[in-house]
Amino acid sequence: MKNFFSKQLGNYKLIYQELIRENLSLFIKLFLLLLLEGLTIVFSILSLIPIADSFADNTLSNVSYITEFFIKIYTFLGIEPGIVIFLMGFIFFNFLKALNNTIISYGIINIKYTLIKKLTFSFLENCFNSRWLFFQRHSHGRFINIYNNEIGKISSTFYDFVTQSSMAIKFLTYLVTPFFLNFQITIITLVLAIIFTAPFLLLGKIANKLGYKNTLTGKSFLNGISETLQASKLIISYNKQKNEIFRNQNLFLDHLKVTTKFQILSSITIFFYQPLAILAVSIALIYSLKTQTNIAELAAVLYSLVATLPMLGSFVQSNLNLQNLTPSLIMYKSLIEESKSLKERKSGKRLDKKINEIEFKNISFEYDNGFKALNNCNMIFKKNLITAISGKSGAGKSTLLDLLIGIQVPLSGKIFIDKEELEKFDLSSYRDKISMVSQDPFLFNVSILDNLKWVKDNIDEDQLIECLKLANCDNFIDKLPDKIHTIVGERGMKLSGGQRQRISLARAIICKPELLILDEPTSSLDKESEELIFDSLKKISKFTTIILITHDSKIINLADKIYFINDGNISNQ
Repeated sequence: MKNFFSKQLGNYKLIYQELIRENLSLFIKLFLLLLLEGLTIVFSILSLIPIADSFADNTLSNVSYITEFFIKIYTFLGIEPGIVIFLMGFIFFNFLKALNNTIISYGIINIKYTLIKKLTFSFLENCFNSRWLFFQRHSHGRFINIYNNEIGKISSTFYDFVTQSSMAIKFLTYLVTPFFLNFQITIITLVLAIIFTAPFLLLGKIANKLGYKNTLTGKSFLNGISETLQASKLIISYNKQKNEIFRNQNLFLDHLKVTTKFQILSSITIFFYQPLAILAVSIALIYSLKTQTNIAELAAVLYSLVATLPMLGSFVQSNLNLQNLTPSLIMYKSLIEESKSLKERKSGKRLDKKINEIEFKNISFEYDNGFKALNNCNMIFKKNLITAISGKSGAGKSTLLDLLIGIQVPLSGKIFIDKEELEKFDLSSYRDKISMVSQDPFLFNVSILDNLKWVKDNIDEDQLIECLKLANCDNFIDKLPDKIHTIVGERGMKLSGGQRQRISLARAIICKPELLILDEPTSSLDKESEELIFDSLKKISKFTTIILITHDSKIINLADKIYFINDGNISNQ
């Protein structure tokens, strides 16, 4: 029991620290509205008593002091009190209650969507401002899971929490008011309600475990789907479709089992709670009839207690949902904190001058797993020359590329831009001067033109034609049904490998880079596509410094300078 309440307090503390504190002004406004709603509830309850007294006047010798209070108020206002006036007063206070409740509902929904916006924007901003190392440490599936599931779960559960807070004030108001009207009946009802509530504390403890397990199984399923989709070509080529279907089906079934258990638990709570609460009120009613309680006050007490019944089920349900919040919020928070710790450097002066030389001096690099990819490497890249970096797979070529772009940081050594350390410059201004074509070029599922505009939106027609010609794209684009407006498909799969490579090359040179990096530009290309790429590079090298990452001996012959890398060590020719 103690452990359950400590977990609950831990949940509320986490909510305050991570969610409420950031939106404190909104919550203060909401709290004031809730207090106002509490007052309208009190008056809506009390205004029922004069009505009940009016109907019971022939059988009762006493009139409630509440009725006397309302009579004095109406008399003071110059209104003749009577059953019609009492009814109008009751309707008026209930109308105010409904109006205030509508405003509160709007406020709660507004808080929910404000939270979704803040969480989403914070997630995107922190992740994409992190170093490349951050993305290397996590699967695509984890990002998709947090973006699609955990943020939605946090906001929905937080919505439940705020709703729960609103209901708590209503609940207390509906209980406190009859407490002052009839102490005995209220106490009896509350004691019975507490007795009947005790078993549900155990359900809350079980729900906490299920909520955490539900998050983990959901994450595993999404990771599995993401991994399968990324490896679809490999899976088909090895004829392993059945294996992957079976694996993902099992992951889904594990998640479904946990989700079903959690929902059943929630349903049990709702179905059993309300009948037990009604039983408590019924016992209180029997007691009041035997003790000859004032009927008007009894009506108000029962009205108050019965009004709490719909809230009880919702309150317990939202409390169960709250158990889902902790693992989701912890998962989200841990990823954000990690992204902040790996935040990419934004300081330094702008690199506005032309780059004449890039020098690697005594560069060493080591990955998280302890693998030393580069060892004391020295290289110089001169303006308007083609430099090739060649070596076997795993020799360290891709690591050199990452260092050139600035997405990795050397373990030791320095990178110099015209004799000045790279770390003194703003990385964004440095990258503005760089374009890259990867081994497996990525194209967005939009038109060819939109893929080109992705790097530079304001492209004039002459510039566009020139870049397409330089990359040898113009001939095959003219043969397409929609020409430059052709949709390329996911990752550009509607085009051949050579066509994707050439469009990527056109995209790379359209912003007129000072440094063009090509990672295995001829891998998996046919002879015709290779020749076209060779021809393009010869043209581009007249105005751009080119660095080739390759093991292809044919393209190496284009280079003015060649570096060979073997087990992280550099030699040159």
